[in-house]
This record gives sequence, C-alpha cells and structure tokens, in this order.
Amino acid sequence: MTTMTKPTAIESIAARMRSHITTTGAMYSHQRLAGGLELVLQRSIEPSGAMRWRLALGRVDVAPSEDEITICRNAFGVPVGTEHSEAKSKSRTGKTGIVSNWHIVEMYWFEK
Repeated sequence: MTTMTKPTAIESIAARMRSHITTTGAMYSHQRLAGGLELVLQRSIEPSGAMRWRLALGRVDVAPSEDEITICRNAFGVPVGTEHSEAKSKSRTGKTGIVSNWHIVEMYWFEK
C-alpha cells in the first residue's frame, strides 16, 4: 500500500509559482515568505526550445541559510548537481530613498 504525504508549505508555494508561469505564460513568479526570504522563479525559452529556469532566493541584510537553500532546491525540483552562486550583496534604493542590502543566491537549470 502506498501512503501519500501532504506537500509541505514550501512545496505548495513552489507548485503554485511554477503553475503560474506555465499556465499564464508569465516570465516570472515572486513570493515573499513570512521569515523575510523572497523567492523568484523565472523561465526563459532558449532558441533550441529548451526551458531555462532560474530560482533566486534573497533577503535583506542576512544571506539565505544552507538549510533554506536545500529546502527550496528540493521543493522547486532543482536537479541534483545544479550549482548555485551567491551574489555577495546588491544594494537597492526603494521608493522612500532607503537603501537595502540584498543577499541573493541564484541557481539555473534546463528542462526539456
């Protein structure tokens, strides 16, 4: 007998974000989590027809933890062996003139 497990909250978020892109044709989907971590999932279609995906995890002032990276990689189905790069920090000036220092981790992979 097979037991079905309920998806975790992050798995549900990942599924909704991917579905938003694939069903509406949107270029990306963005979600802010309660702990301040922001997720961006993007898709581009290469001339060969392959889909190139980008998952970015970012937070103001504190880099995403290794646990957060692992959990998100698994939830979004990032293939094993896909490397991630960490942008040291990106400064952004908001509408109010306040400068925020973002710590961003990015990973890219292809799907058929």
